[in-house]
Amino acid sequence: MENVKKLRKNVIICEIIVYLRKFINIITLYFIYYIKQKVTNMNIDTIGYNAGLVWNALNEAEAMGLKQIKKATKLKDKELYAAIGWLAREGKLLIAENEDEKDLILSLAQ
Repeated sequence: MENVKKLRKNVIICEIIVYLRKFINIITLYFIYYIKQKVTNMNIDTIGYNAGLVWNALNEAEAMGLKQIKKATKLKDKELYAAIGWLAREGKLLIAENEDEKDLILSLAQ
């Protein structure tokens, strides 16, 4: 009889653990979804803002290389390339290679 009580108790504990794991998994999935939504929305705004920084830097100079733009805007590589992609997609950039083909020269399209 005592063994049956211990067995029932162990079964109940195992069921509680299973339900807790399911609950934790649901909470984890919700958290991941929430974070992805926040990051995606923030990135779109950030890319647009960074595109404005690049546009302003190019507006002050006739043409600039990637290193010059990066230095002027203080953007990281990924941020810079996303901003350039944004401006290129809008047709606001002219892109050329310099003579040694090691850098791109960017200027604003007229």
